[in-house]
Amino acid sequence: MMSNPYGSLQYCFTPLAAYIVDTPEAAMLAGIGRKTLPVTMVGHKQFGDLFKHEPQTAFTTLDQLYAVTTKADPTGDLKAYLKEA
Repeated sequence: MMSNPYGSLQYCFTPLAAYIVDTPEAAMLAGIGRKTLPVTMVGHKQFGDLFKHEPQTAFTTLDQLYAVTTKADPTGDLKAYLKEA
């Protein structure tokens, strides 16, 4: 129960939203390549390593996209951009 600006009590329900994906779909949504995890910087060849890999963050993804965009223009030559990516 919460009071509104007029002093009346009302029931308030917060929405609960969830989205469940499998690993390939999560990789696509995160903008990373196949055979990688969307939460860490590990590739399929490093699965099972005994040390903790650095996390995959939004800043890492944005830095990588910026680096690719400085080398190839996505609006000019899409093939070169995809090859660089």
